[in-house]
Amino acid sequence: MRGYVVAAADLVACRAALEGLWARNFGDGRSDRCEAYLSNPDGPGSAWGLLAADGEMVGASGLLTREFKVGGGAALVGQTVNLAVDPTHRSAGPALQLQRAAAARGGLLLGVTEKAEAVQKRVGYREVGRVTRWTKLLRTGCKLRPLLGVGAALAGPMLDAALWLLSRGTFAGLPPGWRDEGPDSFDGRFDALWAEAAGLKFAASRTAGRLAWRFRRDAPYRILAVASGQALMGYAVVRVEDGAAHVMDALARDGAAYDALLGSLLRRLWAERPAPRSVTVCHFGGSALPLWLRRHGFLARPDARKVLLLAGHDAPAGLFDPAGWHLTGMDIDL
Repeated sequence: MRGYVVAAADLVACRAALEGLWARNFGDGRSDRCEAYLSNPDGPGSAWGLLAADGEMVGASGLLTREFKVGGGAALVGQTVNLAVDPTHRSAGPALQLQRAAAARGGLLLGVTEKAEAVQKRVGYREVGRVTRWTKLLRTGCKLRPLLGVGAALAGPMLDAALWLLSRGTFAGLPPGWRDEGPDSFDGRFDALWAEAAGLKFAASRTAGRLAWRFRRDAPYRILAVASGQALMGYAVVRVEDGAAHVMDALARDGAAYDALLGSLLRRLWAERPAPRSVTVCHFGGSALPLWLRRHGFLARPDARKVLLLAGHDAPAGLFDPAGWHLTGMDIDL
């Protein structure tokens, strides 16, 4: 059996080793994870390296501290991220060592994972629930082409028009005095919206500064919002990639604001030429958002990722009830 040592990794001194390991294991071309840890508005993150007998770093994991609304107050929650082990060293042992190092930090820890569920449960994490992927088709050509061939060119536009005509928000418009907006940045109104958003028991803080930090690497993205007077009523952060729209975050004051926000979002996406073929929202929890996604014609699809928590005996009441949570792509794909 190979011997490994897990040691805290300095995010500056070990940056090249950490970024290199993550790049070769994740294959996403990113080289800014250490910078993200260091610039985290809720305090610098932590990382641990898995060292082989010759001292080479062959695995790593990270932990980002984030401010969460927890019940009626605020608390810092550690979110485990970026667990990676080189293929020739992959087994339950090394991954377990890395997860135990993070767990030794103590406090409330959150994991959103597809592949590390078994390892995290061995450390003591408990499952809260599964992420849901909500999808609405806007253009049908991609689905019809394998079935109809050249006939899709005729049937597609007719079905697209039917989807548009039957969509809840197509002719609804906004409530009196409300307007569409496309803010260039996250301003002080986002702070006010976060302070006043109703029905959230467990959710990561969505102040302007934290939103700007979270989405700094997802450009180009767009902020689509609905407002009334000086107040922001709701917003969605959207990125269109490879012909599909992805809503990376959405928050509104209440159900009526979610209704208006989703109607506005769909009208604007349909107006684009060409319109995205679909729009997707990843979400976990029971806030008002899933209810209004369903009413606007989004279909729920199971996602492989699960939400897990490591919490002590003094955990807040209701923490393991999915109904109280609100996690979106900004939390799930952190």
